[in-house]
Amino acid sequence: VTALGGRPSTSDGKQSVDAVRRRVLRAASGSIAFVVAAVIGRQAVDGDIGSRDDEPEPLPDAPRSEGVEARLGELDAASLALDSDELLGMVSPIGEFYNVDIAGFDPEVTAAEWSLTVTGETGSDLTVTFDDLIDRPVEHRAISLRCVGERLNGRKLDTAVWTGTPIRPLIESVDPAGDCDCAMVRGEDGYYVQFPVDVLAEGFLAWGMNGKALPTGHGHPVRVLIPGHWGETNVKWLSEIELLNVEEDGYWEERGWEGTGEVKAVAKLWDEGITERSDGRIELAGHAYAGTRGVGRVEVSTDGGGTWTD
Repeated sequence: VTALGGRPSTSDGKQSVDAVRRRVLRAASGSIAFVVAAVIGRQAVDGDIGSRDDEPEPLPDAPRSEGVEARLGELDAASLALDSDELLGMVSPIGEFYNVDIAGFDPEVTAAEWSLTVTGETGSDLTVTFDDLIDRPVEHRAISLRCVGERLNGRKLDTAVWTGTPIRPLIESVDPAGDCDCAMVRGEDGYYVQFPVDVLAEGFLAWGMNGKALPTGHGHPVRVLIPGHWGETNVKWLSEIELLNVEEDGYWEERGWEGTGEVKAVAKLWDEGITERSDGRIELAGHAYAGTRGVGRVEVSTDGGGTWTD
């Protein structure tokens, strides 16, 4: 069986998150079927699994939520269903999305009082309010997060459809300077991560998650998302982007860790997805993820690594 990285197809159909989560990519022929979330995947680190929030609020300014359900439908259309309600799907419901951070408690910042400052080595500093931000061009991106401390077959690899706006126009608007071409991104919880400016510019400022307002535990009102990079670099409760003249260590670098690189490829097999079929075939289910590089194929062994099948 060859499990190729698929691309979401265009679909006008609307599916709920609960419906989407029960669908996964499936290789339909050959001796072994492997279920692979090829383009989007899931990500994680040891810590809390699931939201610390009550029922999520609707997205602010309802017209800006248009397209979320269609995007979820595209992911559903790009997959084939397995007859199981136990398997993890391509999109994680908010309450099941892994949740890891340094905060002893979640900062309570309302959208009305929130603002982002872009400071440091700039032609002119910039302050953006929440209303300013959501008035910018809106996108709905399927982005996965995986924490650097996740075990091989851990359950902290998750994908959501995030609503927000690209970072690049904000950075370009301040005429960035500085010799190191790097920036420090800071959150209200005291967390900070350094990025090369060109990497940060590919990122996304999110205020929505799966068609709902971003929950407090996931960074409300606004968080950073850098596709293809470890979950720990995606700063929650965003407050400042400081353009630097010289490189500085981020939170984890000061503690001896290096963590802003691209995620490593991973393939996971779920125990509940192993099924022996009546025709003698073995059906395996799991997820594969390789960041923005995508997944070309997944190789599976049923004899302890003696032989492998695509």
